[in-house]
Amino acid sequence: MPDIQLIKLSIRRGTDVQRKKIVLEQGELGYTTDYKRLWIGDGILSGGNIVGAKVHTPLAGADARLGLVEATQGDVVYEKNLFYQLTGTNYATASSWGQIYTKPDLIYLQYNANNQLTIINNSITGDKFAPSAVYNAGGLVATTNKGLSVVPDNTTLEVAQSTVRVKDDGIDENKINSSAIWKGLSGGSGSLLQVLANTNHFGFIGETLQLSALPSGIVTFDSIDSSWVGDGLSYDAFSSTIKANLSGVDATLNLLNGVVGLKTIVTGDVIPFAQVTRDNYGRVTNQQNTIVGRLTSNSTATELSAFFNGSPNQVSDGVPPGVVITTFVCLSEGGVNVTLSSAGFITIPSMVTSDNQLIDKLAIPVYTY
Repeated sequence: MPDIQLIKLSIRRGTDVQRKKIVLEQGELGYTTDYKRLWIGDGILSGGNIVGAKVHTPLAGADARLGLVEATQGDVVYEKNLFYQLTGTNYATASSWGQIYTKPDLIYLQYNANNQLTIINNSITGDKFAPSAVYNAGGLVATTNKGLSVVPDNTTLEVAQSTVRVKDDGIDENKINSSAIWKGLSGGSGSLLQVLANTNHFGFIGETLQLSALPSGIVTFDSIDSSWVGDGLSYDAFSSTIKANLSGVDATLNLLNGVVGLKTIVTGDVIPFAQVTRDNYGRVTNQQNTIVGRLTSNSTATELSAFFNGSPNQVSDGVPPGVVITTFVCLSEGGVNVTLSSAGFITIPSMVTSDNQLIDKLAIPVYTY
C-alpha cells in the first residue's frame, strides 16, 4: 500500500478590501475573511476571479439587493418574490442586476405590488375559453368569439340589453310555491293566486272583490266619522252613542218612556166603505160610513133613527138611468115607508141608548124583495 502523507495547505487570505489591492498570480488562491469567498488569480486582474457564484439569503424589501456589499458578479438573490443575478460589477446599481424571474406578457399576466403573478383585469377574452371549460348542464356556454354566456329558457328568463332578467309574463302559478303564500292569499304550485276571503261577507262583481255584507258587531262608534252625522242626530263621544237630537214634540208626536212615537188620533176598527178625513200631516182624524152616517135622536120619538144612502125607486140590480142617489131617514116608528133595493149593507156602530142599553154593532143587508 502506498504511503499517505498529510499536509496542511494555507492560502493567501485577508479582507475583501485587501484582496482588491493585489494581483494574484496565475492559479493563486485568495480567501476573503469578511465575506468568506474564494478567489483565484490570473496574474492580470486585481483581486482575481470568484470561484463559484453564491445564492444569497432571500430578501423581503424592494431593492434590498442594492445593499449586498458582498455580492459579486454571477451571484443570485431572491428579493420580494423575484430572482435577480448580478451581471455587472457594481452591486449598488439596479442596472447591474439582471432579471432571471418569469417575465409576463403584460397583456394577460402581470406582477402586482407584492410581485405576485396575477391576471390583468378585463384581459380574458372569449378565445381563451374552450367549450369544454364549462359544465354542459350548468346554464352556461363558452364560445371563441363571444366568450361565456348564460343559456336562458326564453320562457321565464331572457337576455335583454346584455342583462339576464325575468321575462314579461314569465312567472305564472306554476313558478310560485304555495308555501310562499301567506295570510289572506291562496294558490301557487299550479293553482291560480286569489284572495282568501270569507264569502259570507265578500263577493265578486265581475273581477272586483267587494264587501257584500258587514259582519255582525263589526262597526263600532269609533268607526263612524262625526261629519257623517247630519241634522236631527247628535254624536255623543262621551257615551259612544248616536242620539236623536230633540228639543220637544208637537201635535204629531208624543214621548213615552224616552221613545218618540206618532200621537194616536183615531182609534177603533176600520169602517168598510169609510169616508176618511185627514189633517195637514196626512193622519186620519175621522172616518164615516157612506151607507149609515150616524144614529141621531128622532125629533118625534125617543128611539134612534138611521141614515140610509140609496135609491128609493131601485127595484133591480144597478142604478136606473137618470135616478139620483139620495139620502132618506128611516124612522123606527111612524116614519116614511121606503122601498129598498139591493145596495149592500146598512151598518150601525155600537151605541148606548138613552136608557143605558148597549147596542152592539149591526150590519143590515139591503136587497130587492
